[in-house]
Amino acid sequence: MIKKRWVYLLWLVFVAHSGYTQTLSDGRYTIYSRHSGLVLDVAGGSNADGANIQQWGHAGSANQQFDVRYQGNGYYSIVSASSGKAVEVYNFSADPGGEIRQWEYWGGDNQLWSLTNINGEFFTVTSKYSGLNLDVWNWSTASGGDIRQWNATAALNQQFRFERIDNSTEEQVSCDKPNHGGRHLIINYSSGKSLDITGASGSDGANAIQWRTTGGENQAFFLERVGNSEYWTIKPAHSGRALEVAGAATNNGANIQQWAYSGNCSSAVAVTAIK
Repeated sequence: MIKKRWVYLLWLVFVAHSGYTQTLSDGRYTIYSRHSGLVLDVAGGSNADGANIQQWGHAGSANQQFDVRYQGNGYYSIVSASSGKAVEVYNFSADPGGEIRQWEYWGGDNQLWSLTNINGEFFTVTSKYSGLNLDVWNWSTASGGDIRQWNATAALNQQFRFERIDNSTEEQVSCDKPNHGGRHLIINYSSGKSLDITGASGSDGANAIQWRTTGGENQAFFLERVGNSEYWTIKPAHSGRALEVAGAATNNGANIQQWAYSGNCSSAVAVTAIK
């Protein structure tokens, strides 16, 4: 009889309804300027904190793709798919002309944005911290043109189209339909980071952690039902091992690691939808 449970879908937490309307569904997007027709771009594909956000001709690369997630109360995070870092108002500037860069996501007001629909296709993007809008600086139409913040003007250089991307080879687990097998990314709703086997280790005892989404095999997991029960094993695609509670511990704070699958209770989890 299986007794020990690790309910991994606690990672996927719904945002309580607060009276605000979510104007854009969560997902991965390319963000086009209405003014220039160019897309938001992390300069040079950098993974560094402080890397500039600019516009560039569409290339389809990951540094031109952003994960947009509703964080509640009318605000969104916008996180680079290439670096896992958030678009933010740099150095907490409250001034028109303040720079827009990327930084490790921590949920500060300078990393949160409201999206106001203009005409069903385009949005203005407004900083929670400064109240200023994303703006194609100096009306640039060139690749490399800067993205900054500026007072709301309703002009075309402050309007952006979010084009959804649907090309992931992994399937993200849905809260309302968690009980199916297959290959998955398991993503923390609040941080936007993926469940990850540290260092892509193939060894017994390697820790499960969260990390920015890289598309690596150490962030892909197979769910396999244990018989006809409500329990599943979660197996990292890169190692073929199973996630387990280290030492079959029952205390709060016990570590989650991978280990060669033995069929014992510490490697079985109950998948529970959160309503």
